[in-house]
Amino acid sequence: MSYNIYSKLIHWVMGIIITVMLILGFCLDDLPTENKAMGYMIHKSTGLLLLMMVAIRLIMRATSKYPTLPESTPKIIGYIAKLNLLGLYLIMILMPLSGLLMSTLSGRPVPFYGLFQLESLGNNPTIAEMSYNFHGIGGYIFIVLIIAHVLGGLFHHFVLKDDVLRRML
Repeated sequence: MSYNIYSKLIHWVMGIIITVMLILGFCLDDLPTENKAMGYMIHKSTGLLLLMMVAIRLIMRATSKYPTLPESTPKIIGYIAKLNLLGLYLIMILMPLSGLLMSTLSGRPVPFYGLFQLESLGNNPTIAEMSYNFHGIGGYIFIVLIIAHVLGGLFHHFVLKDDVLRRML
């Protein structure tokens, strides 16, 4: 069994967007002054977009049938794969939420590509700073989880020689 076309599409589109967001997130402070506001607007807007996309993805996951790992997959590999997937879903939710809290609790609205904006929730420096710290650390956690996910797919393809990777292509 393969993943349906919609699952494949959202998987790869989100993968590309998340990769770009991580790169942009780590480079925001290094942008020239005249480009910083635009960089932050794009980063915040795209974070909201990703939060919407992960909500759609979770609904799809709950309402669709997905292929399981081959029976030949060692139990420990299956367990690690499930933990990684859980971690990826958690971080896909927590990163945009922490960014949202960081901004809105620092007195700054969060724009959505100039179409609308989520207004500030006031000023709570303690929670804003906690969100800022999580958001920074979360980027590194995200990278580790993505690398593990990619390596897992490659391990299935080249070592276990099963169809796990091909099902998402």
